[in-house]
Amino acid sequence: MLCDICKKREANIYVTEVINSEKKNLYICNICASKLGIKGILKELNIPYDENILKKFLEMMPGMVEEEKKEKSCPVCNLKFVDFEKSGYFGCPNCYETFKDELKPILLNLQGNFKHIGKKKGEKFTLETSLESEIKKLRKELEYAIEEERYEDAAKIRDKINKLIKDDKINN
Repeated sequence: MLCDICKKREANIYVTEVINSEKKNLYICNICASKLGIKGILKELNIPYDENILKKFLEMMPGMVEEEKKEKSCPVCNLKFVDFEKSGYFGCPNCYETFKDELKPILLNLQGNFKHIGKKKGEKFTLETSLESEIKKLRKELEYAIEEERYEDAAKIRDKINKLIKDDKINN
């Protein structure tokens, strides 16, 4: 079944509204769902907006953001994010701005922060142990997960940190 909005992509979200035995269906792809947002989808179905409906609806669409990320492309050089993931190279300086949201978790994982701060004047270089740097990186990931309200991920990260600290105390 094709998407009722774009009529191009396969629909993978099916919304059915039944009121007084009258049934309305909306078949929509992840990309259009992302573009319309919850208010737009509810408007298509003539359903009044409600926060509880939003929460339930978002729980039913786990792959929506991933699909949008794959389709997103730079307006200057037309590079798609999925192509960057394959090659590791951007097509132009504008790609950094275009894909900044997708880059945050990657940068956090690689360097433990979103921004490059550099060395401060008068700061001495100290070599951290791999354990200290791993814990520092995990704490940043924990903060990021909490900011994004990914509480299950945050709990897993917290458990990793606690395990590393506990294992270090046992070994020393």
